[in-house]
Amino acid sequence: MKSINVVYQNGHFYDKETKQRIALKKGEEFLIAGSEKGFEIDLPPAGQKANSQTDKNAKTEKEVTEAYEKGINHETYSLFKKVLDAGKQVFFQISLSGILYSFRVELLEDLYIYQKVKGKNYRLMDCSCCSTDNIESNIGFFEPVYGKSLNDVYKCTYVHYFGNTGHSTSNSMDRFFLNLDFNDSSMLRNHIESALKKLKAEPKKGIFQE
Repeated sequence: MKSINVVYQNGHFYDKETKQRIALKKGEEFLIAGSEKGFEIDLPPAGQKANSQTDKNAKTEKEVTEAYEKGINHETYSLFKKVLDAGKQVFFQISLSGILYSFRVELLEDLYIYQKVKGKNYRLMDCSCCSTDNIESNIGFFEPVYGKSLNDVYKCTYVHYFGNTGHSTSNSMDRFFLNLDFNDSSMLRNHIESALKKLKAEPKKGIFQE
């Protein structure tokens, strides 16, 4: 058993005698002693938990419709379409050092795509969501991780569990799947493109499409 007198500063442990940074090895157990005020027990949820749909990019149908009717979005946006309902579960995977980690994410708001008048591409709107489960249970002490969008929940989950190892950015349309088979047919992008094809075959009913 080794004993080191350390101080926690800037997210790191430092040996008070040598001034060197100390790294703790994954999976090892440590006995930490300190003053009672030095421990924070009641921590906020991991990630970024949005307050509600009042976040700047999380628009309800009523808000978008009213803005469009007032002319605010008429020259900017040509389409808003809901692609997934709140409560829907989607999935993503992270592969590191030959180990595959799969996660379940629950949408806490409806997920919409939008298209700008001067742009050909469609994009996902922000959508509060939460990484609720590690499918393989190969992460010790898993806890839910929140995000303000699919990109955000992927990044927050990645950084929370794997730090700066690898790449924490992603394209949500290609990274998220509707089923646990993780086949191309269940990719979020394919689901959206299929919905858009059906939309083009129907008479346009306005900027806001169900």
